[in-house]
Amino acid sequence: MKIQSAIHCRIVLLIVLFSLVPLSLFAKESGWKFGIIGEYGFGESSYELQVNDGTDSVRSLLVFPLDTAYIGIEAEKEDLSGSRRFTVKVLTNLTPPASKMIDEDWLDLNDASEPEYIYTESNLEYRSFDLNLQGNWQLREFPDFRLFFGAGYRLLWAYQLITDFKGYKLYDTDQDGSIDSQTTIPYTKKDAIDYSIIYHIIDAGLLAEAMIGKNASISIAAAPSVGLVLDRDDHLLRSKLSTGRGFGYGFSFAAAMELHGSRRSRSFTPYLRIFGSYRWFFSPGQQRQYWYDDADGVSEGTEYDGLVHDVELIDPRLGISAGARF
Repeated sequence: MKIQSAIHCRIVLLIVLFSLVPLSLFAKESGWKFGIIGEYGFGESSYELQVNDGTDSVRSLLVFPLDTAYIGIEAEKEDLSGSRRFTVKVLTNLTPPASKMIDEDWLDLNDASEPEYIYTESNLEYRSFDLNLQGNWQLREFPDFRLFFGAGYRLLWAYQLITDFKGYKLYDTDQDGSIDSQTTIPYTKKDAIDYSIIYHIIDAGLLAEAMIGKNASISIAAAPSVGLVLDRDDHLLRSKLSTGRGFGYGFSFAAAMELHGSRRSRSFTPYLRIFGSYRWFFSPGQQRQYWYDDADGVSEGTEYDGLVHDVELIDPRLGISAGARF
């Protein structure tokens, strides 16, 4: 019941936010398009941390899954010729990710005689908000084919509470420089990490659209990306709060096929669109760590800053949307 209530609250929030978008600022002579979106993601958001103070060296890789179902709404406003289009989409997740969160640590990298590796995997709670704003301006028009310049902004907020963990530890018993022993980390039902991340991404590229029949079209879009990433990692087991930020780069690719009724014969035209997209984004940055309580032999108030903190987003999706044009 709590999960259903949370989903209903997020859908209501999406509708409220959607109603506040100032689409009326665009061209007066235009058509409207409204629809419901369903998507499924197959991706992940991860960060790699490196610490090296000359004595101890640690490398950590945390992978937060994003393979889940999303639901949302979309609206588009265009002039009557279709040469200018402005689109907004908002989505949230319906389910938690299907995969587990993975945490890998490589320790004692400066001392070849004491290598150590720790692996844990966890279940999680997940919430997200995904806002996409897009504008397309026609560059060239040919029979049954048009080329557009497109620019857009994406805000992706993802929150994950890591609720348990289990795994194993590999280490060098005889200190000969190679892993030769393994111990099990037993399953523990305890909140471990409270993590959130925000991506601010700007795209600018090209979109090609072609008619493949009287009532069908296909489109392909590609664009390079730049943006800002902010994340917050509260390691509850270690009483350690880590915050990171970085400016990054990447690209996006999308393809779609749309089926629709004839707009000449009616003012209300239903449509159905099937689409897929792929986004990759990488952000090199820095992390600050702060211990807010004594834990793991580290005193409260201990702080490290300027740590290597690289964030990567891999976000392929498949989706379908249905609605009407007016």
